[in-house]
Amino acid sequence: MRKPETAAGTRAPGGNWLAFLLGVVLVAGFAFGAIPALERLQATKPFVEKMKEADIETGAIYYTGVEQVGEAETYIRHAQEYNPRGK
Repeated sequence: MRKPETAAGTRAPGGNWLAFLLGVVLVAGFAFGAIPALERLQATKPFVEKMKEADIETGAIYYTGVEQVGEAETYIRHAQEYNPRGK
């Protein structure tokens, strides 16, 4: 018996689940494999050490609890308000 033909560009049943699972595996591999491996590279070690010394949570959405952010905000605010060239 002959299988029915599918239209061009459609997937076979179960193909969507396979694509979904492949996507989940790729994202997990990137998040738990590739990104942590960056910490061990010689080029990124100084940056990682500075972040750990400053106790900065790099996965945070907001960095308002970090002391350096408050200092930088004050500097930027004053630089904008007291700009010698005017506004």
